[in-house]
Amino acid sequence: MNEEAYLITSEDLWNLINERFGDKGGVYKLHCLSVSDPNRIEPLSRLLNVDNEGVLYIGKAISYLDRVINLKKSLLPKMKSQGHICGRRYWNDTYKTLRVRYPVERLCISFVQSDSPEKLEKEELESYCKRFGEPPPLNRME
Repeated sequence: MNEEAYLITSEDLWNLINERFGDKGGVYKLHCLSVSDPNRIEPLSRLLNVDNEGVLYIGKAISYLDRVINLKKSLLPKMKSQGHICGRRYWNDTYKTLRVRYPVERLCISFVQSDSPEKLEKEELESYCKRFGEPPPLNRME
């Protein structure tokens, strides 16, 4: 993985995003750190291949500060906000085994800055589906 990843549980997540991106946005990706090596992303078996970047979710944000903090609130058990679809899916009983395999304590997020977040998100999701034959697990189509 080329991008720098930040733990979703980090107390300083808001400050880290603010320092690096300010009010800018783009695409963000949710991953999980490996149990055996917490400095590496856990690969993810997919239909057509192994996703070595372990992308669990791809989202877009006009401002990372607002959107990613909503994601964080929806993923943390003590907050359990309903403000982000990824968090609602993560806590849905359908994904219980996913939560066991990819616990919130090891979830991390990476960023790809863009002036056209919607366009980039669409490109990233299409590329992912072409490579792996399906969308990331928490981007499922409803």
